[in-house]
Amino acid sequence: MATADTLLQLRPGPPQWAARLTPEGHDTLVYFPARQATRPAPRPAHETPETAREVELRPTAMEAVRLYLSLADDLRRPPAPGLTDAVQAAQRADSGSGWRLHLTGPQLDSVAYALWLETRARSAGPAHRLAQNYRSKYEPTSRSS
Repeated sequence: MATADTLLQLRPGPPQWAARLTPEGHDTLVYFPARQATRPAPRPAHETPETAREVELRPTAMEAVRLYLSLADDLRRPPAPGLTDAVQAAQRADSGSGWRLHLTGPQLDSVAYALWLETRARSAGPAHRLAQNYRSKYEPTSRSS
């Protein structure tokens, strides 16, 4: 929360309150409006890292991850290195309805963060499925500044 001096500097006549955004709050404000228009990403073939873990995402989760990647330059918590390549190398799952990705631990953490942002903008389902199936869930940092 802002101090009394900061509140006085914000405008003539002090506002009732002011807050400083956490990195998650900033990223949510970047992600939410962009959720209205999805930007598709090309999918060239890439090699799979040997330390990667196979993860299957439903189309809605994959769409959220692609949106997250398209916003990388505007986010305070950017995607883990190599996540773009892993998403571009994703292949349709055997079931035909999902996507198979090979992700390292940090990349899986970035996917969890992307799905946490999706929870704020649209749906909690993809984040819950990731947590349930792969034990990967993003927990926001402390709210103190």
